[in-house]
Amino acid sequence: MHAVERPEAIDTRLVFRVYTWIAVVGGFWVFSWGGSRERFPLPRVEEVDLPAVSWGRLSLFTLAAMVVVGAGCCASALAGTDNPVARRRALY
Repeated sequence: MHAVERPEAIDTRLVFRVYTWIAVVGGFWVFSWGGSRERFPLPRVEEVDLPAVSWGRLSLFTLAAMVVVGAGCCASALAGTDNPVARRRALY
């Protein structure tokens, strides 16, 4: 393999950094925005009902937002990887 950088190659480090910012900022924004039923009334979904939990549906919503933040944190760690082949494989 040649050590020459190809112009058509994707800069995976930049991709992971952009994904990190979008996922972390967006996830925290959704997490803080979805905390009020008055500002964001959740739709009635009869399949997902947690009657024993007072804010059951909202907790599932905020949990999904934190999963996105966790994916952003993983992307941040992958952006710090020095091996470009490993970053490319992780991108898929």
